Amino acid sequence: MPSSPPDFPDEVEDTGFDQVITGTDGRDTLIGAAGRDHLIAGNSDDTLVGMQGEDFLEGGNGNDRLIGGTGIDRLEGGAGDDTYFVGHDTGDTIVDTAGFDTVRATTSQDLRSYTGVEALDIDAGSRRGTTAVGTDGDNLLDVSSWSSVIDAGAGNDTLLGSDYGHDIFIGGLGRDVMDSGNKNLGPPWWGQDMGIDRFDFRAPEESAVGAERDVIYNFLQSTSFGGDQVNLGAMDANTQINGNQAFSFISDAEFSGTAGELRVEYVDFADDRLDYNLISGDVNGDGVADFEIEVHTQLLNRLLTADNDIIL
Repeated sequence: MPSSPPDFPDEVEDTGFDQVITGTDGRDTLIGAAGRDHLIAGNSDDTLVGMQGEDFLEGGNGNDRLIGGTGIDRLEGGAGDDTYFVGHDTGDTIVDTAGFDTVRATTSQDLRSYTGVEALDIDAGSRRGTTAVGTDGDNLLDVSSWSSVIDAGAGNDTLLGSDYGHDIFIGGLGRDVMDSGNKNLGPPWWGQDMGIDRFDFRAPEESAVGAERDVIYNFLQSTSFGGDQVNLGAMDANTQINGNQAFSFISDAEFSGTAGELRVEYVDFADDRLDYNLISGDVNGDGVADFEIEVHTQLLNRLLTADNDIIL
């Protein structure tokens, strides 16, 4: 009995205007034209390209790729893990109802502008001032840019910077994992990131104590040309008095029961690649850490210092 033919991608191209193009159950490529097109995918992994005009791209049950093109478009991915490609035009509407979905772009993006999208992948090249903003859900924010601000919002987020850029990471509430260089969230990470980055923490609630604390990978300790910094300058170190107090750095000494103390412990393993610095602060003077930050460094394995690595 002859075998079934392979499921080759179908390609349907619209050469007119204001057309409705519907795909099949196979892997389709639907391409619009200059008019206001409505592209409707089938049940496989489809690619929809709106081209010019204000288009409506409607994904199906597969892992679809939706490319609006120029114009203000409406993109709906449907089920599956969908990818949306957003150009320089602003104002596209993206709505997704299921799966783990990603917006890919070359300019600044705010996931709060879209519905049902969990991940953001920005490749801005040598542009400066790129911003990536997450939602209150669990997001993956991956940015490659000469300089960027990655603000994840609430939720358990993953923030990935570029190995050459000067990035600012803001994890916000929830357990966040941040990597300023090679994006692999684990060893080996020596020598992968040569950008000068900053990790901002504004309140003790932004990094818990224990297993739910925030984790930083690829932290570049201070060298002759500079280094990364953990920025605690906006955090009130002493909640017992009014105002925003700076921390008192006690290195690796134990807490004394005085509010506002910040200590660093070097956690050593037989495999040096697993070593990390544990930053902890006591903001109420009970002698117990109110927040912790786990910092995995590259190049140098030594205790972090307030003079170079931490902004109090």
